[in-house]
Amino acid sequence: MKKLLTFLRWSLISIALLVVVTLSVLPFMIRWQGVAWLERQGLDADIGYVEIRPMLGTVQVNNVHIQSPGGERLILDQLLFDIAWNPLLENSLHIEEVSIEGLTLDLAMTPSGLRVGGIPLPTDEAAPDEAGQPLFERLALDQFQLRDLTFCYLLMNEHGKQRANQCAGLNALRFNDLAMALGETPSLSLPGVSLRGLRWFDRLDPLQLATVESLAVTGLSSPDMTRWQLEKVNLQSLALLPGDTPAVQLNELALTGFNLAEDVELNTVSLDALAVGLARDQTNGLAFAPALLERVGQLSPETASQGAVDANGEAEDRQIRLKQFALRQLDIGTERPLLSAGKLRFSDMRLAGTAVAVDTLTLGYLNLLPGAEEALALDSLDMRGLDVNRDVAIAGLTLGDLQVRLETDSQGALVFAPTLINQLASTPEKNDGVAEGIEPPAEEPVAMGFEMGDLQLGSLAVFADRELLSLDALGLQQLKLAGDQVELARLEVSTVDFLAPAPGTAVVSHYVKIPRLSLDNLAKNSDTLSLEKLQISDPEIFVHRNADGMLPMFSELAVLLGQDGETVAGESEDSAQQPATENAPPLKLQLASLTIGERGRLRILDESVSPPLDQHFTEVDIGVSHLGDNKPDTSADVSLNMALNQFGALSLAGQVAPFGDTISTDLVGEIKGIDVRNISGYAKKYSGYSLDQGLVDAEISVDILEDTIDAVVTTRFHKLQVSPVSKADLEAGSAELGVPLEFALSLLRDKNGMIELKLPISGNINSPTFSIRHIVNKVMFKVIKETVINYYLPFGLVVKTLVGDSLAGMGFESVVFEPGTAALDEAGEANLDRLSDMLQKRQQLQLVFCAPTTLQDWAALFSPDELASLQSSVENAPLSETTAEQSAELTALANQRTDSAKQYLIDRGVDPGQMVLCTGKFDQSNSQRPEMSITVGR
Repeated sequence: MKKLLTFLRWSLISIALLVVVTLSVLPFMIRWQGVAWLERQGLDADIGYVEIRPMLGTVQVNNVHIQSPGGERLILDQLLFDIAWNPLLENSLHIEEVSIEGLTLDLAMTPSGLRVGGIPLPTDEAAPDEAGQPLFERLALDQFQLRDLTFCYLLMNEHGKQRANQCAGLNALRFNDLAMALGETPSLSLPGVSLRGLRWFDRLDPLQLATVESLAVTGLSSPDMTRWQLEKVNLQSLALLPGDTPAVQLNELALTGFNLAEDVELNTVSLDALAVGLARDQTNGLAFAPALLERVGQLSPETASQGAVDANGEAEDRQIRLKQFALRQLDIGTERPLLSAGKLRFSDMRLAGTAVAVDTLTLGYLNLLPGAEEALALDSLDMRGLDVNRDVAIAGLTLGDLQVRLETDSQGALVFAPTLINQLASTPEKNDGVAEGIEPPAEEPVAMGFEMGDLQLGSLAVFADRELLSLDALGLQQLKLAGDQVELARLEVSTVDFLAPAPGTAVVSHYVKIPRLSLDNLAKNSDTLSLEKLQISDPEIFVHRNADGMLPMFSELAVLLGQDGETVAGESEDSAQQPATENAPPLKLQLASLTIGERGRLRILDESVSPPLDQHFTEVDIGVSHLGDNKPDTSADVSLNMALNQFGALSLAGQVAPFGDTISTDLVGEIKGIDVRNISGYAKKYSGYSLDQGLVDAEISVDILEDTIDAVVTTRFHKLQVSPVSKADLEAGSAELGVPLEFALSLLRDKNGMIELKLPISGNINSPTFSIRHIVNKVMFKVIKETVINYYLPFGLVVKTLVGDSLAGMGFESVVFEPGTAALDEAGEANLDRLSDMLQKRQQLQLVFCAPTTLQDWAALFSPDELASLQSSVENAPLSETTAEQSAELTALANQRTDSAKQYLIDRGVDPGQMVLCTGKFDQSNSQRPEMSITVGR
């Protein structure tokens, strides 16, 4: 028995010594066999220290250096692995500590497979049909620490050349209390992970790609390894392409409340001071981090498929929800600032496939091209109820003050930020994978609908070298767009200023100023545009025509619309290149009510005439109702009222039917109190006469039936005085009168100095001969001549040159006397009675009375026997001898005849100043009956 005990004692001691010796030799064997195996792989290897403490459950490896002939490395300064033995009996693995320091690892992807630190990994293509039971049911890790890690990824081609060599490194990684359950109900819990000093760089073509100062993750857990929760992520100082001008510089990112299950949900995402730097690519365009994207592209295998689709061929229907997002300062730039924003916030964003929904979105001060250019500046933006699901719907949008600056391009047109737009415009790249000459099938365009519930704009200013457009406020309600259909419930704009004139044009601030504009119930489709109500309150409009006859506002408007300023308004040189739309039906217009006024102002400045026309119209009030071309024969009611200068007025009312195949109109109106000096420039241009003084009133009646106009303009001139510019400038119409215009007008003045003319206008309005010059130069002079003749005919007017139809030979019926007497007979008195009535109505008129004596007077006084033969003879008889005494007596008889006529008219109330008497004379060559001629004085 004693020997047995001794044997057992020495046996146990021997076994213990054997175990001790084995464990003592094991680290050496591991180092020796490991190095030997690595060297057989063609690697330069060294393992400095391996320690195994079975009782403590620790393994420590130090100073591992492995390097391949190609330079691939695996360097490990220290690895400490500490486990607890007791949980192994319960099928659990409890790791108390894992500590890694100074790890450098190269991964090389080659055509033959993956190499880790120069060690090729075996490829096992025979994958098991189903996974076996896990080795442990639970895994616990109390502490994990990693310091000074460098991980490099090398992509090799078939020739062994490196296509990419990029590394990621970090200063420290730490997490505690990792708990994982495996088996049938897997789960994971990780209270927190912290990372410091992350860096990503290119070792083949040395370049820093990204850096992160620190990253902290807390509350990572999953109850079943399919649903994941994350309490918070905090990132400090992210930089892409770090340096003087990083591609991205982010001071801080905070993320809370991440939940991943069937859907993805985020509680809040907050970013602080995000700066994005764009760079120029090979085409001189602006691109985001081209050097970084190039390195990312290097990591993709050459055989990577393009445009891979989901295995099921369907888009993933997972919904992503973000409750709160906040960005505190955004800056985008290149060598100059491009865009800056004070803040960006939105709440409750939902993404589901292509559908996007956002409850509220707020944008702070936005500035495009900040600095001297400042192409766009927006104080604030607030949006409510954004919903994008093929169609776009916005419940409400509120904009603060908005300023837009335009620039002039090389063609002289105004454009928005042309340099930036050209740099951002993407250039299509050639797709080598598509065979030449084969075009992809054309896709049918999908009409996208748009709906805006409410839009409010604080103020808007658009300017280039000067202000082009400004408004104080804009409100819009219920806008709907669907294909070619447009619906708008209401639009209201206040204090609109449009197109400030160029410096030196005129003393006005804008071509158009509108205190308030409102529009109700606009609807448009492919063939109809309807509008219930359009109201333009009290506009101030400036119409300017320069010395060249051009309207600068239209030229500047064409430039604003991107057209050539010299092109006719509404057309451009490109219009000829547009496809013909002659077969397209015209758009039908329906307008229930249009109101402009009631205290509008209109200023017209026309410098193409001399003197220039400068007129001010006030109290402008224009109304149009029931205008529509759905029934072309239906007329719309129109009215126009305005005051001219201080005393004048213009009114017009009637019906207009402009939408038929031909135009039909019925309008009546009047013009009162126009000072003719204001329109003297047009009179000089069209007639060769200037209007020196006077006022004009007019009654207008316009009747257009099927493009044929039948209009009458009844004008009344008060105290009108005219004068010719020069004979060279007289138009043909004035020459047709046969007398100066001022004389012809004097024949038409009544005793109050008024001249009334009825100017008929007729013809086809589409005729090339129908023009203002034709009306003034032909019709007006004809009317003057005919009015003179028609007025004076009842008073005995005769025109000596009726064949020429001229006023040059105008006179009145002569007064016939009995030979040898000065007494008036009944016919002569009746003639003078008509002239008396005329002269009292035309008190400015003067008549010239010339009463000669003839041979019949000589015969009646001195040779009665010869009187009968003189009265019956057609030709003049031979002259008889007359004495000086007889001639004097006959001259006195002629003077008695004119005195008798003058006294007769004076007795009937005619002003003596209206009669001019010729000196009497004896006409020895005239054997006719004596007649006193009466002509109009000049």
